[in-house]
Amino acid sequence: MAEPSPAARIQRLASTEQRRYLAVCAETASRFDTPLYLVGGAIRDWLLTGEFLDLDLDLVAEGNAMDLAAEVAHQLGGDLRTHDRFLTAEIVVDHTHIDIVTARKERYDEPASLPVVSAADLEADLARRDFSVNAMALPLWPVGSGGIVDPWGGRSDLEQRRLRVLHDRSFFDDPTRILRGVRIGARRDLDFEPQTTDLARAAVDADAFGPLSPSRLRHEMVLLLEDQQVELSLHRLEELGFFPVLGRTNVLSEQDWVALRGALKVQRNWDADGFRDLDPRWWLVNLMSFSAAEDEAHRALLAQRLGLDEPLSEILAEYPAVLQRASRHLENPDLSPHDVCPILDGLRPEELALLWATGPDRIVQEIDRWSRELRDVRLTIDGTDLKEEGFAESPDIGRALQSTLDARLDGSIEATEELEFALRQMKGEKE
Repeated sequence: MAEPSPAARIQRLASTEQRRYLAVCAETASRFDTPLYLVGGAIRDWLLTGEFLDLDLDLVAEGNAMDLAAEVAHQLGGDLRTHDRFLTAEIVVDHTHIDIVTARKERYDEPASLPVVSAADLEADLARRDFSVNAMALPLWPVGSGGIVDPWGGRSDLEQRRLRVLHDRSFFDDPTRILRGVRIGARRDLDFEPQTTDLARAAVDADAFGPLSPSRLRHEMVLLLEDQQVELSLHRLEELGFFPVLGRTNVLSEQDWVALRGALKVQRNWDADGFRDLDPRWWLVNLMSFSAAEDEAHRALLAQRLGLDEPLSEILAEYPAVLQRASRHLENPDLSPHDVCPILDGLRPEELALLWATGPDRIVQEIDRWSRELRDVRLTIDGTDLKEEGFAESPDIGRALQSTLDARLDGSIEATEELEFALRQMKGEKE
């Protein structure tokens, strides 16, 4: 029996929806008489793991990708976004992104600038990519037009578990490739080969990131900080001398690494521990975890370098003082449950996550009790109930309700006793 073609094997490994998407793309390409290829990470991951890991699909068309993508979007009922300047189109259908780009070549008029692109063939398109393992393609149409296209030796590099950059000036053209390579390498157990490591260090030392826009730097850093292998990625960035790019003055200390590991552990347990309704930005939690040792001025520089907006910059600037105040109060052994709630209720989700990750046992226990027993306590009565008992609208009602809630939190009364307790408070106020 003949060995299945690479295309057939990838089709078999893809999900039902992915097979449908690929089939529609290939059929549309045949009607448009446009050669179409699956490229990039899908090929890399399949060769590396034998699995089709990513939901998203990256395709290259040797022809007009815009028209092709418009028809594919119509067939799939997806949302189409086009970027004519870069000859690219993105289709979003369900939770899958299908990128279809015109095969192109590019040039960089200035280091770290966005490229100027023009239509080309597949060979030129693969030559413009970052690493050899991402410069492979598989024909989807014409069917049977060949196996994997691998002009840069990506398969060999995968076998040797290495990332090799395609051009000596690649990191100067686009320094975000360093971050992307570190992230992919950490996730897929690949290392920069020696020359690529030297080129990355040279680019960092020569301030290749200097001209890069904050938005592009932030985009890549957020992806890296959200990744499950963030600790390994940060170790590799430290080895490349990257952290001064972010305005950091010191190498990461053991305390920083402990805080980061704690944040990652908290993230894994977050939903199970009663915080499902809170939604921390985990990239920000991880960023905060290893920047506490920096002073406020350097944290402000970090926020500026990443182009953070005012609310995010405020969090980054203030969180050490916020957590110190919260810790000081929570470490009081005489603290009542009703005293704990306003402290923890007042924290942003990222601050709460980091406090839980880095706090001593007593504070962790207080957070655990708050999450399981206190934070969902609500009164069954309100001001209307007190007014129906003959009390006029006044600040006394608010104070009585707060006292009642405090008593509920402290376990002094049950829900059935709230109205009676509140009425006693009101009468005491009148007396």
